[in-house]
Amino acid sequence: MEDYLIKEEDVVQKALTYFSSNYKWNLKTHPEGRNGVDIGGATQNGKNVFIEVKGTLKKDGTRFNQESNQNKIHMSYGIYQLMTRVKNESDIAILFLPYHKNFEDRLKKIKYAFKKLNFSVYFLYKDGSIKEY
Repeated sequence: MEDYLIKEEDVVQKALTYFSSNYKWNLKTHPEGRNGVDIGGATQNGKNVFIEVKGTLKKDGTRFNQESNQNKIHMSYGIYQLMTRVKNESDIAILFLPYHKNFEDRLKKIKYAFKKLNFSVYFLYKDGSIKEY
């Protein structure tokens, strides 16, 4: 599988389109510069939805100097943001990432914890497909 290098704002749009179209959730992006989840909203039954999105390129489209370390920081911060937002068991928390081998390797190590937290992870692949991890 090929690593997908893409800016976060481009990933946000793909996630927003995917979940709004496929699940009919009422979602919106958060204002520019806000700390926290990148997409929020509700399901048709009123469950809260929090989607934390990360990219693999800087805002200017260049690669990070220490890509592996930056991916670890991005993923860790995304998980932290979701943990601070979820307030009850019915809330839906999703970490939405472009596919990168480094992300996948790190997620393998915490898959059990994610299951216990009832968090989901979705990968966006270079061919445009999106799959739950």
